[in-house]
Amino acid sequence: MKKKLLLPLMALVLALSFIMTACADEDKDDDDEEDSTPKYEIPIEGYFKAMETGSEKEVKKVFCEAEIKKKIEENGDDYFKERAEDLNEMMEDEYGENLKVTYKVKDKDKLDDDDLEEYSQQMQRRCDDDDLEVTEGYKVKIEAKIKGDEGDDKNSITYYVGKVDGKWIILDI
Repeated sequence: MKKKLLLPLMALVLALSFIMTACADEDKDDDDEEDSTPKYEIPIEGYFKAMETGSEKEVKKVFCEAEIKKKIEENGDDYFKERAEDLNEMMEDEYGENLKVTYKVKDKDKLDDDDLEEYSQQMQRRCDDDDLEVTEGYKVKIEAKIKGDEGDDKNSITYYVGKVDGKWIILDI
């Protein structure tokens, strides 16, 4: 069953790596209002909720405002809605309806200054904005479990998350 999750999850990760990144938040504090989830986990949690629900709002949690704006300008107002629905449909095709994705953080390591600079440059190129800077970040190793009406599985995944303009985002999937 692990291989059954691994291949679709890898395909999903590759497909979303072209669209997943993020940047801005007005709340500069690291305190979290959402069920005591640490701020750096919010984009990961949003990504998994988008898998479950196909929610445009949840998918946008992993993007910065600069990238959201750019993608909408390039692809139209429904871009994120369609990406979220595609993500949900892919997972339902594999696991059935009534999807539930849970995860547990197994390890996190702080990114060093060289990594932060490299991710800052990637963000600047992706968003066409030389002012974007990743100010802190982590390499987060998780164990994810997915369950639907037609199957379930679990897998270990590593995400790179960073803080850009006060918002935690997924830097690399």
